[in-house]
Amino acid sequence: MDFRRFRSSLAVFAMAGTLGCSGSSGESASAEDGGTGGADDGNLPQEDLGMEGIPAQGGLTIKRVEVNQGVGIDIARDGAWLDGPQRIANIIYGRETILRAFWTLPADWTPRAMEARLHLRYTDGTQTVQSFELEVAGPSDPSDLATGAFGWLLDPEELQADMEFRVTLWELGDGPKTESPVEATDGWSVVGVEQAPAEIRAVIVPVIYSDNPEGCETDMTALTDAQYQGFADYLKDQNPAQEIILTVREEPILRTSSINDPSNFFSQLQQLRIDDDAAPNEYYYGLYDDCGGAAGTLGAAPSDNVPPTKEAAQGRIAAGRWFSDAQAPVTWSTFLHEVGHTQSFAHTPCGADGNMPASPDPAYPYSGGEIGVWGVNTRTLKGYEPASAFDYMGYCDPSWVSDYRWRLAFEQIRALTSWDYESAPPSELPATHLLQGLLYEDGSQEWWTTLGAPTPARDFVPSVVTVRPDLASPREVEAQVWEVQDTEQQVRMVSAVLPEGVTHLSQIDSLELLTQGELWTPTAAQLRDDVSR
Repeated sequence: MDFRRFRSSLAVFAMAGTLGCSGSSGESASAEDGGTGGADDGNLPQEDLGMEGIPAQGGLTIKRVEVNQGVGIDIARDGAWLDGPQRIANIIYGRETILRAFWTLPADWTPRAMEARLHLRYTDGTQTVQSFELEVAGPSDPSDLATGAFGWLLDPEELQADMEFRVTLWELGDGPKTESPVEATDGWSVVGVEQAPAEIRAVIVPVIYSDNPEGCETDMTALTDAQYQGFADYLKDQNPAQEIILTVREEPILRTSSINDPSNFFSQLQQLRIDDDAAPNEYYYGLYDDCGGAAGTLGAAPSDNVPPTKEAAQGRIAAGRWFSDAQAPVTWSTFLHEVGHTQSFAHTPCGADGNMPASPDPAYPYSGGEIGVWGVNTRTLKGYEPASAFDYMGYCDPSWVSDYRWRLAFEQIRALTSWDYESAPPSELPATHLLQGLLYEDGSQEWWTTLGAPTPARDFVPSVVTVRPDLASPREVEAQVWEVQDTEQQVRMVSAVLPEGVTHLSQIDSLELLTQGELWTPTAAQLRDDVSR
């Protein structure tokens, strides 16, 4: 099977001036040459940080130092370094990063231009310094990325394990030389960069929709590379990952019957995972355009409880609609949201115009689904205020990622990425045969089989399926029934482990589902071809 591949973009450095870094400069030196590096500006960090200049005068201090790769993470506050347990989220290596230093002013402060220097030291003895000059006239402003703080853009190669930092403040102009600048912390401090690789693999499965009763003719294979790139960018912007490996499946799904819900594609997506011998850490996403049908549903995922195990791979599927190019951000944000469910994320308690999402996460820490901390898109350099933006797992705009979501995503991404770095070959698909079903509010239903472990949503209803194998007595098995995430109409999903010895629908004469007093008895036409063949 051939795929087109897209990787997350790194366009941030072409925009450095918008962050206010146009006056910055960087130099490097090693411990072996005494830190001079042959430069004549006198501003290279030496082993004892013996930098020349005039220390900041007049009571100006550094209030805090923040690392932002998507969410603001303080690494120093009020002169003290913050260790891992004191931080709100993880910092990862190999990702574009904004580092900002915020100041505190005394009451009698005289506005003037100041210099801040960011010193970085690496385990090989290499040191770098970057200078940032800024007119300091009033309080720091996190919402102002250009002049609200001293700020530096770090490229992915500058974030390394065990690296250390110092931030120092200096006066500009002539004056006596000194080696006692105002500092963010007392000496060198560890940035605290995670060493584990963090990558996301996703596969877009385009749908060609034709010959349907509505006369809608659409072809998702015709999207441009730029349109597909948006999926990779949105996933990278709001997930703690060094890289997004997004591919487009060359062979599409062909759909000729009406699409009444994104869940219509769940059985096919699970089958394609098996047909493609997909890696267990790949997310499959069906992309279709139904010409505005399917009510108001944007996308759907089977469950919000897909554990980071290989056996749960069949739960890493979702589907969503494509809108016009002008509304592409709606499609991209829907993709982010639905993949989030398959990362085991429940909804955030936020809904516009009374449209509250079902089963919100009771552990979400911020009122109304707000993100809670300052967010920055390091690709576009757009900022998001803590109380004016909302976590992307809700239904409110503008949406961004919260530190709560960032922490959860890091654990999921790190676990799934580790499978790509194992010395042993990937494990075979699990031998557990599952019966899967979808129950629609109009009374229609569909059933199929797959391989894996059940991945029900958190709020499921214990139910019973009675299976009658060929020429055998009926056998009852426990089933779990739950509502599919994000659908406009009610769609319920069913999952049950098939009885021992039963692996294919062709082995079943009949089946019945009893759930909440309802009896569902699918016809032969509603039993789809086996996925687990």
